Amino acid sequence: MRHISLGPLGLNARLAYIIRYPSDLQCSVAFYCDTLGLQIEYQAEGYVAFRMEGPVVFALFARERVPELFGTDESFSPSRNQHEGELAFLTENVDALHAALLRKDVDFLCAPTDQPVGRTNGIL
Repeated sequence: MRHISLGPLGLNARLAYIIRYPSDLQCSVAFYCDTLGLQIEYQAEGYVAFRMEGPVVFALFARERVPELFGTDESFSPSRNQHEGELAFLTENVDALHAALLRKDVDFLCAPTDQPVGRTNGIL
């Protein structure tokens, strides 16, 4: 696995996911498939990942399901003009990255939290 250095922090991380939060998932899927010609790689309730070249996953996640994605309450639900999507980086040590970013005064919406899928998410 190839890693990039996340700026001057020197912590290995790689871009793994680009995820959009459409308010109309089916309309967005139709656009990406019918207009742009992408093919669906994986689909589950409220989530669609497209077949892409390379290691980065491009996916759609239904906007109304964002709070459950991050394990937060309904108050985290993004408005239409905010949080249109996410860039998700994978790193070997989420806690070290979180601590390094806190030292740089980065505000987190959610501190690192263990998820049921075996990952730990921190949201900034």
